Amino acid sequence: MNITIDAENKLNDRGFSTSKIIQFTYDSDECCPLCKKYGEAEHLYAMLYTYKYNDVCVIINRCRVCNQIYINTYDAQYVSSNRYKNYRLISSEPKKNENIDFEKVITDLSPDFVEIYNQSHTAEEMKLNHIAGMGYRKAVEFLVKDFAISEKPEDSDKIKAMLLSNCINNYVDDARIKNLALKSAWIGNDESHYTKKHSDRDITDLKNFIQAMVYFIGMYFIEKDAETISPA
Repeated sequence: MNITIDAENKLNDRGFSTSKIIQFTYDSDECCPLCKKYGEAEHLYAMLYTYKYNDVCVIINRCRVCNQIYINTYDAQYVSSNRYKNYRLISSEPKKNENIDFEKVITDLSPDFVEIYNQSHTAEEMKLNHIAGMGYRKAVEFLVKDFAISEKPEDSDKIKAMLLSNCINNYVDDARIKNLALKSAWIGNDESHYTKKHSDRDITDLKNFIQAMVYFIGMYFIEKDAETISPA
C-alpha cells in the first residue's frame, strides 16, 4: 500500500527544493527483515539526502508484528519541488541471518563444515557473493576430508595435508559422493581464482552440489548403520 510521509530535507541544494520537509511516497507493505512478516510498519523518522549523486530516503520503522526497529533505504525519484517517490528499495537492515540446519549425522561428522557453510550463507545473504563462494569451497574441503578421515582414521594426518582433489580420488569410494565432491571442488575453485574454467556455472550450482553431497553422505551412514543389524 502506497503512503506518503514527511521526510527531513538533507538534499544537496541543486535548486529542486528549499523546503525543510519533503513528502515521500513509498510502498509501506514491506517485509520486516527481522521477523520476516509483512505488514504496514510504523515509521518513526525519515530523511532525504544525497549519496554519490543519487537521492535516497532513509526511513526508521517499528514493526507492528515483532515490535523491533529496522531501517529501509530507498532510491528517491524527484516528482516536484517538495515531493519525491520511491524508485526502488535498496536495503532493509539489520538482517536476521538464520542458519541452515543439518542432520545430526552431518553435524557429528563435521561441525567445522556446518559452521563454515553457515558463515558463507550469511555472507551471501549480505550480498558478499565473492566471499561466499570461497567460503562454500572451504566448506566442501572440510566435509570431504572429515568424511574421508571417518573412513580411514589411520590416515588422518595424510588426508589433512593432501590436496582436496587427491583426497577425493583416493579416499572417496562412493561414486555419487565422489562425483559431487569433484564438481563442487571445481566450481569452488572458480569462485576462488582469477579465471573461471566453468563460466556456465556459479554459486547456485555449487550449493546444489553441496546439498546433494550432504544428502548422500547422510544416506551412506544410514546404510552402514543398517548393515550392523543381524538376522533375529
